[in-house]
Amino acid sequence: MDKLEVHNVKLISGKDGIDKQIAYINIQEFALKSERIKENGVLLTTFKSFLEPANIIEHLNWLKNREISAVGVHTVFIKEIPQEVINFSNVNNFPMFVIPEEISYQQIMQVYNELLMIDANDVRIKMEQVNIKMLRAAALDKDAQYIVSTMGKQLGLSVLNIDKTFNVKSFQLNTNFSISKLQRIAKEIMEQKETLNREISNYKFEDNYFKLFPIIDNKSFYGFLVICVEKELSLSDWSIINYGKTALLLDAVKRSSIEKYVKNRDMKIIESVLKPSKPEQMDFHDLSPHLKEANYLYLIESDDLVVLNNVYEDIYLIINKIDPASLLWIYDNQIICIVRYEISTDFLNKLDKRYENIFFGISEKSRNINVDSIQEKYEQAKIGIRVGEKRKNMVNQWKDLGLDKFLIALGQRNILQSSIYNLLEPLINHDETFDSELVNTLTVYLNNYFSLKRSAEELFVHKNTIKYRIAKIKELYKGVNFEDPETYLLFEIALRLYEMESKRSE
Repeated sequence: MDKLEVHNVKLISGKDGIDKQIAYINIQEFALKSERIKENGVLLTTFKSFLEPANIIEHLNWLKNREISAVGVHTVFIKEIPQEVINFSNVNNFPMFVIPEEISYQQIMQVYNELLMIDANDVRIKMEQVNIKMLRAAALDKDAQYIVSTMGKQLGLSVLNIDKTFNVKSFQLNTNFSISKLQRIAKEIMEQKETLNREISNYKFEDNYFKLFPIIDNKSFYGFLVICVEKELSLSDWSIINYGKTALLLDAVKRSSIEKYVKNRDMKIIESVLKPSKPEQMDFHDLSPHLKEANYLYLIESDDLVVLNNVYEDIYLIINKIDPASLLWIYDNQIICIVRYEISTDFLNKLDKRYENIFFGISEKSRNINVDSIQEKYEQAKIGIRVGEKRKNMVNQWKDLGLDKFLIALGQRNILQSSIYNLLEPLINHDETFDSELVNTLTVYLNNYFSLKRSAEELFVHKNTIKYRIAKIKELYKGVNFEDPETYLLFEIALRLYEMESKRSE
């Protein structure tokens, strides 16, 4: 709070709870009670999703029971915190601070990240006093390979570091292991990950015995330290292993913090591109290099925010396996995913069976993302969702949308919508006045290329009924030849666009 005073961020209640530790800061705009909310966090919110003070208090009580450390309230929507909410905060020693309207979440995150880096520095210095050789690697930004190599050489054993996605990150070989064998070991561990606990465990692979040490702190899992045990471990061996494991944890925490910070920055950059009218503009050239090589933008929508949150959790797990460097976040009541590799259609179809009324829009594949292409990918994915709603189809790839994608793109222009209504106004007015079906009849008639017989069969009416309705339509459009190719195409497109817009309004 001292560091935030320069931004005029004030602690207004719950002062007796300010000795709680902070493990992370996150943003929560939805009134969701998710298991993803872990202890010792600080949540930033606008309370926009809460209608009454009682709803806020009920949710704060749930957060308190989840051992959340504090809540920061952005005043962009609620200008003054209700007194009963402040009273709850004080009684329960639950710190609450207010963020001025002009201060962004990013500024709060930046202060936290600066403190986090200071804390990480202090931890590294203390650990260097205990075991200068390996912990010095983390302090001096030497990578995990340096730590693993040091351990392997001092132990005289083969040592692997498997990351949280169960890929071999670094290794030191002191036995006759091939790279392919290392990969097989990692794959088998991944296949058994559900049975592996977060404690030291023994593991046998072919003719070798291993010890698995989870790289973990009180809130996150970063992978495994795997040691091929070919001798009885001495006290000095255990000391090397423990210090090495700590060094790997520090390296992982530091890199994870930097990675999270970079990802948050990338998300803000993308958002500033999608809504260029936002007051806070960011430089697209600061986007992470690997994201500029992303191939796909996935957009997921659902009317049910609980479903949207659950879908996010499912996708997060699969995305971390196929492309840990990808971006995945909830923005403007949508899930946005920017990824280099295509998500399995089988996986998406499983989501279709698990949830109702969710739609995926998938952009076309391309490389070298820039400002124009990211906007284009986003629009492609949005149009995919609109086509999916029309077709009742969950997974909608841009390349498979056919004529509908062009029609929807055209239909988004207000001037065109007005022109369509003006063209079809005689039919629409007649249907509303006389409860007739001239719009639908002309649609079917044109789709069947002027066949009275096929049109009657599709509409389940007599052929003479169709004949009568077409005569009435021609009476409303005197002098118009519907069989003229240009006129046919004009009415065909107008009727399709009108149908799409009508379904969207429903």
